[in-house]
Amino acid sequence: MAASSSTTTDVDALGDSDTKLSELGSVVAYLRREKEIVDLQLELSKQTISRQKGEIERLSKDLNDTRQTLSEVSGNLLSWQSLFPSVL
Repeated sequence: MAASSSTTTDVDALGDSDTKLSELGSVVAYLRREKEIVDLQLELSKQTISRQKGEIERLSKDLNDTRQTLSEVSGNLLSWQSLFPSVL
């Protein structure tokens, strides 16, 4: 009877090992999927940052151009005011 009990315990242990390996395999598969999702999110974030940096550079250039134009217009207005003080 002792041999039978030992064999049953061994079979149960093997079954538990198979179950644990299967569970670990599931965890590994889940973690791989999650890593792939996080990697894709990281790549999208990098692309977004790059696009936004380009937009910031373009907007900064536009702002500087607008300031330059405003400065020129203001200078022209002052010139016109000094030439025609009664009109303006």
